[in-house]
Amino acid sequence: MKKTLFLPLISSLLLILGSGLFWFKNISVPAVNPDEVVWVLDARFYQFRQQKRWEKFKLIESPRFLRWSYDSYRLIDQPQLGKYIYGLIIKAFGFDIWDESQTTFLYEQFANLRLDTGLIKTNKSYSIIISSINILRVFGSIIGFISIIIFSLMAYFLTKSRLVGGLTSIFLFFHPTLHYWYRIAVPNSFQILLIIAATSLIFVLLNNLKILDLKKLFLWVLSGALIAASASIKLNGIFILFAPVFVWMIQEIKNNFLQKETFEYLANKIKAYFLLLGGFVITFYFFEPELWGHLLRGLKLLLGSRLEQHRRFLSSFENSGFFETFWFLIIQFLKISDFWVIKFLLVLFLILGIKKIISSLSDQHWWNLSLLIIFMVISNIFYANVGFDRYAEWSIYIFSFLSALGIVDSLRVIHQKVKQL
Repeated sequence: MKKTLFLPLISSLLLILGSGLFWFKNISVPAVNPDEVVWVLDARFYQFRQQKRWEKFKLIESPRFLRWSYDSYRLIDQPQLGKYIYGLIIKAFGFDIWDESQTTFLYEQFANLRLDTGLIKTNKSYSIIISSINILRVFGSIIGFISIIIFSLMAYFLTKSRLVGGLTSIFLFFHPTLHYWYRIAVPNSFQILLIIAATSLIFVLLNNLKILDLKKLFLWVLSGALIAASASIKLNGIFILFAPVFVWMIQEIKNNFLQKETFEYLANKIKAYFLLLGGFVITFYFFEPELWGHLLRGLKLLLGSRLEQHRRFLSSFENSGFFETFWFLIIQFLKISDFWVIKFLLVLFLILGIKKIISSLSDQHWWNLSLLIIFMVISNIFYANVGFDRYAEWSIYIFSFLSALGIVDSLRVIHQKVKQL
């Protein structure tokens, strides 16, 4: 018995160790990404909040038409929590990097596509900015590592298969898109950790709706708070708020055919969603001082700013349709290998993983999981149509899990065939 437990433990530790050595190697080596500079400069808003400089969070008329470097525009260009996290880390290490003239100059250089990241890395006058970027890279890579471990553990607990969890982690750790974006100073890894926590919690709660005790009521509120925190880093997190609605909507269609849902069960859904929504609203409102006192106008400007930027991206880069974007997401997942044989096998295993889930739909847990997967991919399609690889993040996680599931199910079938010989 001890030997049976010892071997999986050793193999798991070796997998984590090997992945960690690969993951944390040469964090400071990649060239500075222009987005890193902007996030470091935007971290000033943490200092503004700490100093209670509420005038910096005051909305003005038509801020979208201001120059990109103005604080009033930086306020609504991104929500605030990512800025707070970075500001907290920078201040904790004693850096004072926000020289006003230098900040304005760098903002304008970025806006005009003239930001020389090579000069920033070598010029001593920017040394504190580079030090801040390197520190943020370390924290981001740690959070990214933890996020992948947690997602892989969820895959293991869901399937009761160490191999599914291990393969999922391998696909994610060695995926070039995640390996790059989680190891530079942009807050993607912080957001995905919150999204994994929120969706995992929602999945568990969706399967336990018949009785809503005090603990479950609290967890629905907590789910809303986690979604709000993810949306306060990047606004695409707000999609997760509608995941339960999508699942229940499909369930309603199914139940209308089967005629088996009770009024009490429906009432629990409504109560649970209001708690989720309440947790979201309170938390998001707390993180976003620009909404205080003028909630609707603030939301309109915040969402409008992101939609306007998305429209500019569509006109400047790609404007793919639904199925084109879906194919783009698959291609991004397949970047894990340059060999066409491996790509072909990954597609095959992805299909087999989907087949495995379809064959398990009689189980309510797998039914809810399949609906959550569909919702996440559809949501990803809606904002990934500009063709940026980092926007494929959600689908990379899902396709990694499905491919791992397909591999393990294939091995199970092969093992059974061999035993029958």
